[in-house]
Amino acid sequence: MGGTQLIGVPIIIAILVASGASTIYMDSSEDFDQDVEKIVNDAVKDITTYVEILDVIGRYMGMGEKRELDRILILAKLPFDGSINASDLRICVDDGKRLIILGYSGFATFQKSGSLFDNAVWSEGFSLIVILDRDSSICEWGVINHGDIFFIAVELPSSFHIGAGDNLVIYIVVPSGVTKTLDIYVPFSCSSDIILLGW
Repeated sequence: MGGTQLIGVPIIIAILVASGASTIYMDSSEDFDQDVEKIVNDAVKDITTYVEILDVIGRYMGMGEKRELDRILILAKLPFDGSINASDLRICVDDGKRLIILGYSGFATFQKSGSLFDNAVWSEGFSLIVILDRDSSICEWGVINHGDIFFIAVELPSSFHIGAGDNLVIYIVVPSGVTKTLDIYVPFSCSSDIILLGW
C-alpha cells in the first residue's frame, strides 16, 4: 500500500511539471503570434500609408524672361483606409541649390467655387484646400481620411527662381509609410499663367 503511494507521487509531479511546461509553451506561442501579427500590421501600414498624387498645377508670375513659378497646387487623396494628421506631414522642396522643409501652416479651407490661387490659405509652410471631405475632418481637426480629396498649397520662397525648363523635386513625407517623390518639370507657357506641371 505504501509502495503504491510512493509510485503515485512521482507520477502526479511528472504530470504537473509537464502541464506547467505546456502552459509556458502555449503562453510564449501566443506572444509570438501577437508579435508576428504586429510586425505584419506595421509592414502593411508602412506600405499602404502614403498620399496619392492626382495632378500638379502651378502659377507663373511676372512677364517675359522674368516669369517664375510662385505657387503650386498638388491634388491628392489617401488611396487606402486610414488617416493622417496634417500636422505630421512634411513637404520638402528642392530646386537643386537648396532644400527646404515646410510644415503644415494650420490653414485649411473647404473650397466650393472661386480661384484656388487667390485663396486666403497661402502662407509660409503648406496649407490645404479641401475639395471633398464628408465629415469635415480636415478643416475641423486637420485629419485627412481615406476618401478625402484636397489640394496641398505650396507657396515657393522668394529665394527660389523657377522658370520654364527648370526642374523641382518635391517630397511628401508621411510620419510612417511611403514618402512620395515628385520630379517636377516646368513647361514653357506664354498664353496662360496657370500651367500643368509634368511630374
